[in-house]
Amino acid sequence: MDLRQLGVDSFVAPMTTSWGPRMYGGLVAAQSMAAACRTVRPEHRPQSLHAYFILAGDPEQPLVLDVERTRDGRSFTTRRVVASQSGAAIFEMSASFHRDEEGTDWSTPMPDGVSQPEELRDFVGATERPSVPHFEMRPVNESNLPFATLPYWVRLIDTVPEDPALTSCILTYLSDMGVLAEARPPDDEPIGSATSLDHAIWFHRPYRPHEWHLFSAASRSNRGGRGLAVGGLHHRDGSLVATIVQEGLFRPPR
Repeated sequence: MDLRQLGVDSFVAPMTTSWGPRMYGGLVAAQSMAAACRTVRPEHRPQSLHAYFILAGDPEQPLVLDVERTRDGRSFTTRRVVASQSGAAIFEMSASFHRDEEGTDWSTPMPDGVSQPEELRDFVGATERPSVPHFEMRPVNESNLPFATLPYWVRLIDTVPEDPALTSCILTYLSDMGVLAEARPPDDEPIGSATSLDHAIWFHRPYRPHEWHLFSAASRSNRGGRGLAVGGLHHRDGSLVATIVQEGLFRPPR
């Protein structure tokens, strides 16, 4: 998240390793959110983001982040961020920021019958992937897959400052870990490729990344190769911290 400033509203993201030949989408989204936060007054906190994955990112190339100041209001601020490599846009995001107001505090509860994190084992595979060691994950269900499947309990290993901009970026990074798998077709047909198309997050409550949160998701639709899943990040006290929606493209083997 330590961006280098090129101009008033232009930044370069640090070089970061990523598993596989493509940049991890959650990293691109998190760095784009970090760039947007750099241009917003601190009392306006992230409210939502809506993003499109345009092209696969190259983890070996720098990422340029250009921010457009769409609107600065008393209650809401809006930003648009385009992330590019070699002059081509690979990711586009619109983000809204809201100044805290008084109001009702209610949310849907977390899924029933879920074991507490102390009753579950750590996901060993997470330590074998170069961009995930920051998190401790404890899947609710056993799986032989090389990645942690939802639902799982998750927390950041290290403590970070209670900065709403920073913690929102960490949540954005985390939000892309597993939702695409939940959007896959509900049958046993083989999948040749799976690609994230678009991604949205609504930030409902403050995120305390060093504390346990339950990340869960469920499929909502699958047609014409496109699958949609809706997820939620609940604090262990039951409060809903964020809602996450992702659509992916699934194609059969060639």
